Amino acid sequence: MFCQSCGSSLKPNAKFCGSCSTSCSDNDG
Repeated sequence: MFCQSCGSSLKPNAKFCGSCSTSCSDNDG
């Protein structure tokens, strides 16, 4: 899973990017 904004690697349950703080939730809802 990667941030759609900066491309940083995210954890499977990450809701925010640790690098750019962009919301990166891949969950439905």
